Amino acid sequence: MPSFADWLPGPRRALLRLLLCVGVYGCAGDKPIPDGSPAPSTRAGEAPQCTDTLLLPTSGVYVVTALDQPIPAAALALPGVEGIVIRASWRKLQPSAQEPIFKSIDEQFAAARRFGKKVSLSIEAGVDTPDWVYTLGARPYQFVLDGDGGDRMCQRGRIPIPWDPVYLDAFKQLIRAASHRFNRSTVLTHVKVTGLGAVGQPAALPHAPGRTLSNGQKTCTTTDEVSGWLDVGYSRQRVLQTWREMIEAYAQNFSSHRLAVVIDTQGFPPIDERGQVIRGASYDSDIVPEMIKLALSGREPRVLMQSNDLTNTSAYPFPIRFGDEVAIGYQLRFAVSGDKAFRMNGGTPESPVAIFDGIVRRGVAARGRYLEVRVEDALDPQLGASLSGARILLRRSVR
Repeated sequence: MPSFADWLPGPRRALLRLLLCVGVYGCAGDKPIPDGSPAPSTRAGEAPQCTDTLLLPTSGVYVVTALDQPIPAAALALPGVEGIVIRASWRKLQPSAQEPIFKSIDEQFAAARRFGKKVSLSIEAGVDTPDWVYTLGARPYQFVLDGDGGDRMCQRGRIPIPWDPVYLDAFKQLIRAASHRFNRSTVLTHVKVTGLGAVGQPAALPHAPGRTLSNGQKTCTTTDEVSGWLDVGYSRQRVLQTWREMIEAYAQNFSSHRLAVVIDTQGFPPIDERGQVIRGASYDSDIVPEMIKLALSGREPRVLMQSNDLTNTSAYPFPIRFGDEVAIGYQLRFAVSGDKAFRMNGGTPESPVAIFDGIVRRGVAARGRYLEVRVEDALDPQLGASLSGARILLRRSVR
C-alpha cells in the first residue's frame, strides 16, 4: 500500500522525510506568555510554521472526559497521566452572539498547570452549534442522531451546512477569540481541528441510508442522509474547500502549537466532486487522502494525525499508513471500565486489565505517540498499573 509521502511531489516528499529523520518539529520561538493573556495575532493570509512557535512535545497518556465536563482532580493527580483533553462545546462557550466566555477552559488550564500536566484543546461545533448562528442565517442540515450521539440517540439534530458563509465566519471568529487567549500557552501541546463534523471531534458527516436504530431502550427510523446532502448541493470540492479554510484558520491563529487532525476515514457521503452519487459505495473513500494532503501542505512538522476508534479489535484503515511520516495518536472509542458488553473487545468477555493492556499494545504497535483514555479508565484502581505501563511504552515509541 503506498504511503502518504508517495502522494506528494518529489521535492516536498524529500523535505518531509528529511524533517522526520532529523526530528525537526519547529523552531525556537519567542518567550511564552501566561495562559489567558492576549497573544499576538498573525496577519491575514499568513500561516507561520517556525517563527512564533513553542511546539511542546505531544506524547504519553492524556485523559479525556465527556463534552463540557472538567477533568477530576483525582485524575489530574495520577503520575501516569501526561496531560488532559479539554472538550468544550461552542453552545456553552458562546450561548449568545456576544463575546465567548472562556471561564471553564481557563479553570482547566489553571488546574493542569497546578498538577504539572499538558493540555489538548478541542472546541466542538456540529450539533453543539448555538442557536443564534442559525438565527443569523446559517443554513441547517437536519438528521437523526445515531449511536455516536450517546444519550441523544434518536433525537433530531441539526448541524450547519459546512460551506455556509454565515457559519464559517462565526466559527472562525470563535477560533480567533480562543487563540487570543490560549495561543502560546506553555501547557498547551496541541489543538484539535474541528468545525467539519456532526458529533464530537472527528471530521465526519451523516451519510447513511434510511434505517432503523435501536439500543434496547430507544428505537427510531431515520431518513436517507445522502439524499439530504444532495438536496443542499453537497459536493466533494465544497467540503474540501471548507476543510482548507478550517486548517488555515487554525494554523494562522494557533501559530505556536501543533494541530491534531481527527478524521473518520469512512465518514463522508458517497458523493463525488461533481455532486453525483458514487455508485455502489457507502462512503467517499477518495476524500480523506485529499483532506490529509491539505492539512499537511506546508506545515508537515506541526500536524498530528489522530484516530478516535481505538479498540482491541481495530483494523487501522487510516493512521497506520502514515506512522512513518507523521506523528499519530489514538483515543479509546469507549471506556473499558464498567463495559459489560465488552465493546472494546469485540464482544468477547475478558478482564478489564487484559482488554486495556491489549488496546495499549495495539496502539503502540500502530506507531501511536500518545493515547487518550477515558476518565473512567484512568480512575479505575485495577487499571493503575496498566496506565503506568502505557506511559512507559509510549515513551519508548517516541525514541
